[in-house]
Amino acid sequence: MRIVLVSPDDRSCRALGRELSRRASVEILGPCGTGAVRWLDPGTSRDGAVTVRRFRADYPVVAELERRLARAVAAGPADPALQERWVQERGPYSSALLDELGECAENCDVVVFFSLDSALTVLGLPLVGRPAVVVPSVVDWSLAGSEVLRGALARATGFVFASPEERGRIHALVGGDSPSAIADGSSAPFLEVARRVCAPADGPPAR
Repeated sequence: MRIVLVSPDDRSCRALGRELSRRASVEILGPCGTGAVRWLDPGTSRDGAVTVRRFRADYPVVAELERRLARAVAAGPADPALQERWVQERGPYSSALLDELGECAENCDVVVFFSLDSALTVLGLPLVGRPAVVVPSVVDWSLAGSEVLRGALARATGFVFASPEERGRIHALVGGDSPSAIADGSSAPFLEVARRVCAPADGPPAR
């Protein structure tokens, strides 16, 4: 199985990537330049058996602007243009990564997106023509019900949740028909969901 992990901070999923690489071919895509220390480092590197590809962010996050847009989105009513602008400003936004994602996904079995409210998740999901697993990691539940985030959730074919409580809240937003698991600190829940979303409707899970 070939798995691509897409994260707003590649450091946060490298340990998972290394563990997954014992059972699968793993590639991590992430932005660089989301903070002052990391602004200079686009390129490709290896972390054990895992390939890590970093792409320059188009611009740094401006915290006050993102907060103002978030308040406007939370206040409603739904305005698609405003919500998309909020997602882009929340960041990290990397047009180079998004441009590469569609082609990269063609060569893998499943794509795993981290953080529901990341621009990479919301804008990347429509570009993936493969099963897509979302690890929501919701920070602000007042925004989780926004049209733009619910649209992203609806595109997911599987989920890995941080807790039963998170699973319950997400299922309340979009239903509970997709394969899901609760994270337990190992790669097992991710492999379980990946195999289930990749399995043929009338056949055994992909190996």
